Amino acid sequence: MYKSDAIDKYAKAMCAAQNEMKAAIKGSVNPFFKNKYADLASVWEACGEALHNNGFSVIQSPTFEEGRVGVDTMILHESGQHVHGTLTLAVKKQNDPQADGSAITYARRYALAAMVGVIQTDDDAEGAVRSPSAKEVAPIKIILPTQVMKIEKLLAESGGGITAFLRYAKVKEIKDIKAANYSAIEKTLLRKIAANKEAGSDNPES
Repeated sequence: MYKSDAIDKYAKAMCAAQNEMKAAIKGSVNPFFKNKYADLASVWEACGEALHNNGFSVIQSPTFEEGRVGVDTMILHESGQHVHGTLTLAVKKQNDPQADGSAITYARRYALAAMVGVIQTDDDAEGAVRSPSAKEVAPIKIILPTQVMKIEKLLAESGGGITAFLRYAKVKEIKDIKAANYSAIEKTLLRKIAANKEAGSDNPES
């Protein structure tokens, strides 16, 4: 695995993205072994929206080397920081485009799932009694203690009142903020701090 020189922004955003990811549903059947697996579309369904919401894009390009085919996968953050790695597979038939294509697709889903942390789940039992949905009954993940401290610090720097902030965030206490909302709230407070500084620099008495 390779990475950019710094991954601090990447690491923070990936933590938030993984909080939003779902498990990939085993909706396809292997015709040879008769076992179920999550195909590439299912893996994307599990992680795509969470990645995009937190500033990530995915680039996967085919690679061929010494009789092996596979993909080079790059997870790219909007900051420019990235992590990437290569997964190659041996193919039984040489010069067979169909076999190469199957191996590339196989490598794409395995590499993507491994690099973002997506797991697979069998939803047979869940599908039979799907009311309410799994998403509706899933526990709501709240922010971490370190994130609570960050919000408190940003509030102090922005000069915002705690009562008004809690009303804006629709929570009783800062610790009750949903993990999925943390990034948006942090960005809002940072913008307010920047606006205050800009306003202060324009004031000749400051």
